[in-house]
Amino acid sequence: MLRYIHAELYRVFRKKSFYIYFGALALLYGFFVLIRTNGIGAESITNDATQVFAYMPVLVGGYLFAVLYCDDLRSKNLATLIGYGMQKTTIVLAKLVLSVLLNGLIFTLISLFMFALYSLIGYIPSAPAVNEVFLHALKAALLVIVYAAITGVVVYGMQRSTFAVVFYILLSLGVIGQLMMAVFGWDVISSFAPNLSNHLVSNIVVNLTIGATDGAVSWPSLIEYGAYIAGACALSVVAFRRKELEF
Repeated sequence: MLRYIHAELYRVFRKKSFYIYFGALALLYGFFVLIRTNGIGAESITNDATQVFAYMPVLVGGYLFAVLYCDDLRSKNLATLIGYGMQKTTIVLAKLVLSVLLNGLIFTLISLFMFALYSLIGYIPSAPAVNEVFLHALKAALLVIVYAAITGVVVYGMQRSTFAVVFYILLSLGVIGQLMMAVFGWDVISSFAPNLSNHLVSNIVVNLTIGATDGAVSWPSLIEYGAYIAGACALSVVAFRRKELEF
């Protein structure tokens, strides 16, 4: 698994599109900050973080998901990996590890870039502002990781990159979550299973972030989050084993 993870990290960081895409996002945000120089202060970075990281599951997570999961489908690389003896379970777990590593790195760098940009224009963020930005980054990263894990079931079950990307986008935009909340609100469901919406992954991540804000760990929410990840990985393995690889 370690060799595969190393090879995948090497592949990702060798992609020109990786630097072009994130460079374009950085320039866009930098331009957005500079044109507002006269109307912002050191604490404005927290308002920026609220808005910026709200879009990150789509803008950052969508790109990383496509690179990690869908590139293998387009290049038919999965068949090669299986042919060389790599277990399907290993591939699924390796993708999860890669998702955690890359999202952790990227969201940390985004936060540091925001701090550096504000410091450059003369507004050094305060310690509370720094903490709040990192909390927004943590929330976005947790969402991206679990959304990618859930969409992995589509990747390995259908092996169609288009369907997988569309499903991920619907998840990250909250469309599927809103549909689920509407279903959970039906009388026939809410009458015997109230508050099911509290167990949607988006609400679980919010609870985890609130716990981190208070300097504590919300263990029930953490266990539920882990259950989502474990369940998604298990379903991905089952779907992967049942689906014949296309050569």
